[in-house]
Amino acid sequence: MSMLAGYSSRYPRQGKFAILCEGDVAGYETDLLERWFALQPHLFVDVWACGTKTAIVGMADAIGRAIPFSAIEDRDYRTLEHAEKDCQAALQDRADRRALVRSWKAWNRHEIENYLIEPMVVAPVLAQWFGVSEADVLARLAEVLSQSAVDQAAQCTLSILRSSFPDPQRAVGGLPRVGGRPQWSKQSKAIVSPDRATVEQKLDDILQDAWKRFGEKHQRIDIAGIMATFKSLADNWSKVQLEDQTWRTDWAGKEILVSLCRWLAAEFGWPIGDGKTRELIEWSELSRVAAVQKDREIAWELQPDLTATFLTYLESTRDGEIRREWDEITKPAVALA
Repeated sequence: MSMLAGYSSRYPRQGKFAILCEGDVAGYETDLLERWFALQPHLFVDVWACGTKTAIVGMADAIGRAIPFSAIEDRDYRTLEHAEKDCQAALQDRADRRALVRSWKAWNRHEIENYLIEPMVVAPVLAQWFGVSEADVLARLAEVLSQSAVDQAAQCTLSILRSSFPDPQRAVGGLPRVGGRPQWSKQSKAIVSPDRATVEQKLDDILQDAWKRFGEKHQRIDIAGIMATFKSLADNWSKVQLEDQTWRTDWAGKEILVSLCRWLAAEFGWPIGDGKTRELIEWSELSRVAAVQKDREIAWELQPDLTATFLTYLESTRDGEIRREWDEITKPAVALA
């Protein structure tokens, strides 16, 4: 009798192995991982969307003594080396607590959406939904990258700052959405970023505020060093082109996907009703709450096609960096099959 058998009423799943990940039950992580393992029916795997990295740790405690599991977390703006070090520490900590942990890793890319913004995946899907050519999609994507470079450098810099504190999300705020981050401009008919000097000034304000608020911890905030990091990243990332790898792996993929969809929805329209009618979305006229809700509606419709196209790509290639990474995910489950 397996250990799980004694917990059948409390663990309402049928799998012999669990994958713990970030995201929600209707999100990309769950969808992609469930479909990926479904392509290998000899593996009986349940995917548990835990929301956040912290929640993954909690779920590992909750079920980790009843069923073998692996954990996959977002890499976010960490380097691969930094993420691997963090994951190894989490793995050892759970193992020391006698959890049945088989692996603990971070995506090789920033987050799950980074796999879906690969041009060969995103271009055909968005071309179909927005009624344009793949060339149209790629042209807007290239412009989104250009307008996002400084913002991505700022977000990475803020991540470095937050990592200095035990409760990072509460400790340090972010750049203001209006006037501090890329937005759709009705006048320019494009996603437009504030100029670099404005972003740099707002970032410096955040650093100075953090210095003042954290009292005895302020010695941990190297303002000059952090600003130097921002300037270096902004210099380098502003040179990024569509064919480069950096934006695919190190930038926040969800932000790029949302910006691209906003551009296309505003310029070409989002299908409504029977799909033959298109509504031009005026993002500047929507409240923040309404804009986020529209983002979610669009993402919900796109998700099945984006995940299916990505998995078709995975199935079609046997010797690529992405395929090797996804094959690696299955190994702990294969060992128990």
